[in-house]
Amino acid sequence: IGHSRTVFDELIHVPLVVRWPGQTRAEVIDTPVSLVSLHPTVARESGLVDSPQLPPAIPTWREPGPAQPLLFAETHKEGYRAAVVRWPWKLIADESAGEEHLYALDRDPGEELDLASARPDIREQLAAQLQSWRRRSSADGIDPESVRPRLDAEQEERLRALGYL
Repeated sequence: IGHSRTVFDELIHVPLVVRWPGQTRAEVIDTPVSLVSLHPTVARESGLVDSPQLPPAIPTWREPGPAQPLLFAETHKEGYRAAVVRWPWKLIADESAGEEHLYALDRDPGEELDLASARPDIREQLAAQLQSWRRRSSADGIDPESVRPRLDAEQEERLRALGYL
């Protein structure tokens, strides 16, 4: 219950486990990565495609990746909330409450200690990045309601029983 109402890591941090054929070494990538990197990683690791047009792959021990990119998340459920991560920092903007919260994920993975007032420099940098991303996203002209799947009454009832609607 409560999924999609927040952008805290307890809901948006989803572990992914992958095993490649012939893989003998296990690895854990502790820093957040974007789903945008999943397709190019699978394409490159499987040998299907390796193209400069693909977005960057998830960094691995075989191929150190570039500096941690900016990652974004948002929800429109019960007001607008958005987050931007530039490891180890995470800014959450809660428009419905008119608040911004800043967390150091490497020291505070539970997002309990708000550092927004202690680190205004980081808060301002990430807030500017988040605003820029929102402008670019809204310029795409995609209305979240227009991409919402159409559900029949039974599907809606099943999702409502699970707390999603």
